[in-house]
Amino acid sequence: MAKKPPAMPMPGGLSEEQNPTPEIQAICNKMKDEIQKRDGRNFQMFHVVKFARQTVAGTKYYMKVQVCPKEFLHVCIMEDLHQHLSLVGCKKASEKEHLALF
Repeated sequence: MAKKPPAMPMPGGLSEEQNPTPEIQAICNKMKDEIQKRDGRNFQMFHVVKFARQTVAGTKYYMKVQVCPKEFLHVCIMEDLHQHLSLVGCKKASEKEHLALF
């Protein structure tokens, strides 16, 4: 049976959570120094485990990032229409917490 494609989100809405791609990890890696600075520490690890996107005037990426064996952050990165990246925010999250707008 063919796999059903993911449902398209409502314009401006958050997509379903997805497993990360190499491109998503690369976007997050580009912002690692800024995320560490905002969080106030250096991370033991830095792996995107889930992500979702929101299409606005560009794309906002909401990512769950594992930074220690049992510690996660939710990170929001904005990619504008000129493909410039900026950190919108980051906050502590639990392993089971789903991505949401913040």
